Amino acid sequence: PCPLRLPAPQRARQATLGVSWPMGGHGEDAPRYVLCRGLQSSGLQQAPAAVPFAGGMLRAFAASMAPPFASAGYAAGSLLELRAALLFDGGPARRGGRWMAHLPGRLRPFEASVVNISLLEAQLLSGISAEHFADPTRRSSRLARYAKCRGAALPRATGVACRRAAGGGDDAGEWLPAEGVQYTTGELRHDFVRCSMGTEVTGGQPAPSHLLMELGFLLPGEQGGRQGEDELSILPLELCLVERPRFRLSLCTQPLYNLDLLRHEWPSALEDWLAHHLGVLGADHMEVYDVDGSFGGRREEEWWERVVARTNGSMAYHARWPVTLGPEALTRLSVKHPLCTETFAYAHCLVTHHALSERIALVHAADEYLLAPSGYLSRALAKLDRRPFAVVQAVNAVSGRV
Repeated sequence: PCPLRLPAPQRARQATLGVSWPMGGHGEDAPRYVLCRGLQSSGLQQAPAAVPFAGGMLRAFAASMAPPFASAGYAAGSLLELRAALLFDGGPARRGGRWMAHLPGRLRPFEASVVNISLLEAQLLSGISAEHFADPTRRSSRLARYAKCRGAALPRATGVACRRAAGGGDDAGEWLPAEGVQYTTGELRHDFVRCSMGTEVTGGQPAPSHLLMELGFLLPGEQGGRQGEDELSILPLELCLVERPRFRLSLCTQPLYNLDLLRHEWPSALEDWLAHHLGVLGADHMEVYDVDGSFGGRREEEWWERVVARTNGSMAYHARWPVTLGPEALTRLSVKHPLCTETFAYAHCLVTHHALSERIALVHAADEYLLAPSGYLSRALAKLDRRPFAVVQAVNAVSGRV
């Protein structure tokens, strides 16, 4: 991972939202917000708003605002923190502005990587047999499922700031300096924004049900701004108040696909998998993403209802996930490479659940199970108290070693 700190726009300075909220409520003490589109529980969501920037289009496909989580609750004076996951579509080709699919660890187009990959690498990635690997067509078809999509990153000189937008008779707030982070590995590249709003949670009026926020992005003229002038783009965010307690543990899937084939081979696999994690394991909530919309429809709605009834859990369904991100190229690439937008789903889940959940687990698909003896989950989560971030790796669940 290589964090990249982006400077804040000039003249940005500390300020507050100019509002305050009462403590109490669900025992969590502070208001929490997510993108309004992120509160939809099912169906196809609209693509996020986009603004032109640095020769491309810039979107925030996930955003939330909440105090940093602490298991003991929040004290008066906690600061609200705005977080957003960004998607930069386009830009000059010299900055990697064209979307491409590539195999993890190989930053060349998929078609070139699949020719040069070794049998051992292919087996570690996909479990392909030596016989199928020797057949170029079968090798390409098998490995295509595991390719990831990669596009442009924000220019390094980009400055970032945030503020409350004008509305309801109020003027816009002053710009607050924000921190941009670019997270890059051999498999993914994502841009994020984090902004402390400088607002203390104190007694006051009830929290507004909607907040209009803005992210400002500044590209200095000497760094490629339009016609040598500073380029400023303002990205609007509509945030909605979360009116339920935080989930103790939420689970997020990778983008799933071809439910009919799964049902043909294992008729009740998906229902059992969801019921296990929401019922037997005791997770509170699950975010289900799919590529092709096959997990929706009237028949699927019936088993969703059955699972919820059996477990008392809750689920949110993101149909045709690549479409909801916006760029047409991601939808097109996902036809051949269904896991192309996998890491975007994880970024969406993590940023959104900053305001929704105490802990998140990524469970991929119905071939992976989290196992815990009766009553162990509560003890395991208790061990993570007061730790803002922890990673628990599940290893080789097929062989029983976790």
